[in-house]
Amino acid sequence: MEFLNDKHLLLIEDNEEFIENAISLFNMFVKKTFVAKNIKEAFEILENQKIDLIISDIHLKNECGLDFIEKFRETDNETPILILSGYKDEDLLFKAMTLNLSGYLIKPIN
Repeated sequence: MEFLNDKHLLLIEDNEEFIENAISLFNMFVKKTFVAKNIKEAFEILENQKIDLIISDIHLKNECGLDFIEKFRETDNETPILILSGYKDEDLLFKAMTLNLSGYLIKPIN
């Protein structure tokens, strides 16, 4: 996966334990992983950094990752986005399908 070596990843996630483990894993493949714990932080990072790939949780504290993606897609329809969810929520999956996502990953819930 050397093609990712020079890429910057934005992880949008609010679970500290998951963030810790994910950063260790992602940094084995990408140049740098930026972390946003909410939608506001995600847009701040996007304003200041070149991001090549986004991985977002669907369920953030008091927010929905799909709302972020919907807003982001208004100006950028090219950046690959993967969505994470601990739930097999069909309504969210159908909404996600309309947002030009690169993938939908189910993560285990503790």
